[in-house]
Amino acid sequence: MGMRIHKLICYALSDVQYDRENWELTDERFQDWVRGKGEGNEALYQKTQKVEDFFHWVLDNQNEASDLCRGAKGLPLMTEEEKGTACKFPRGLDITFLWLLQDWRQKDRDWKWHEGAVHEPEFGDPKLFGFVPLENPTYYRSDNTIDYYESEDAEVVIKPLSHRGGVYPHSGTMFLKGYLPASEEFPRTINIQEFNYMTGQFDTNSKAREGPEKVKYLLENYIPEIPSSIMLWTHYLGIFKDWKKTINDFRPYIYTYWA
Repeated sequence: MGMRIHKLICYALSDVQYDRENWELTDERFQDWVRGKGEGNEALYQKTQKVEDFFHWVLDNQNEASDLCRGAKGLPLMTEEEKGTACKFPRGLDITFLWLLQDWRQKDRDWKWHEGAVHEPEFGDPKLFGFVPLENPTYYRSDNTIDYYESEDAEVVIKPLSHRGGVYPHSGTMFLKGYLPASEEFPRTINIQEFNYMTGQFDTNSKAREGPEKVKYLLENYIPEIPSSIMLWTHYLGIFKDWKKTINDFRPYIYTYWA
C-alpha cells in the first residue's frame, strides 16, 4: 500500500490540545465522551450515528435548525410569521445542504460519528480537528502509487483559506463571531474584498487601511461562513460543551498529510 497522500478541504479548529505521548485528546472544549472519558477508546470508536436520522431531525425540526444556524452567526432569529408559514425545507440553510437534503435517501448508511471528522494525530497535525461538509465528499482525496515515491519529502501542510473569504459557495462574506456583539465599527458582516483592504490581505503588496489594533481584532474575530451541514451535524452529534462558541472558532483550511 505504501505511503498515501491525503489532501482535503475542511472546516476546523487548528489549536486543539492533544497529548501525543499518551495519544489522548485533552481539549476541554470537547465533551467527555469525545475525549474517551467514561466509555473507553473501543466504545468511542464504535459509537455510530445514522445520517438518515440526522436528516430526519433537520426536516422534522426546521424552525429549530434554521434558528440554530442564524443564532450561531449572530443573525436575527425567525419571526413568528415565518415560523407559521409552511416551507418544504428549512429557511436560512445554504443551497448545497438543501440539495443534500433532497437526495438523502440515496446516501443512507451507518456512519461512525467520526467518519465526517478530520483528526490525524499520528501522521498529521494533532492540533487540527474539523469536518469535511457532508455534501462535498470530493473535498477529500487520497492516492497511493505515485505518492509512495515522493514520500521522502512528505510534510504536513495546513493552508488557511480565510483570506479568500472561505470556500465557494460559502465565500464572499466575513462574519463577526456570532457570540460577539456587533456595532457600527464592527458590523455583523463585511464583504471579503473590503475586509482584505482593511486588513492588508488584498495582495502581497497591500498595506492595511486600518490601524494595527483594529486589524488584530478583525483577523481574530471575523470568520468565513461555516456550511450549514457542519454547524448542524456538530450540534446534532453534541461533541462540544459550548457549541455556539466553538463552532465560531472553525475556519476553512486545505490540509495535506501523508500516512
